Amino acid sequence: MLMVYGDPDESTLGWSDDHVTFGKCLAASGELVSCEGLADPVNATSVHRRPDGAVVTGGGSPRDTVLIGYYLIDCDGFERAVDLGGRIPGSGSSTIEIRPVMDVAGLEM
Repeated sequence: MLMVYGDPDESTLGWSDDHVTFGKCLAASGELVSCEGLADPVNATSVHRRPDGAVVTGGGSPRDTVLIGYYLIDCDGFERAVDLGGRIPGSGSSTIEIRPVMDVAGLEM
């Protein structure tokens, strides 16, 4: 999974036409499983689990960077994932976190 993080104060949060084009290129190569841009964190709701029940708060937690979207990919290894991560539009001004997705049983990646 390629997770795209950006500055919450930038007006560039969200998916641009460049992200749509990049997603289409991944789909054409057969490496795209899914991709989505996420709404602004002010639209988030947080659920905090407590011993006496859940506490729900509106809005995201204040952070220096926020998750703005992701690409779930199926590619030939870590090096290819790094290559793809470096090609994500806007990745020069954002952080791309690459993380394997674990099997539901938690035993395989």
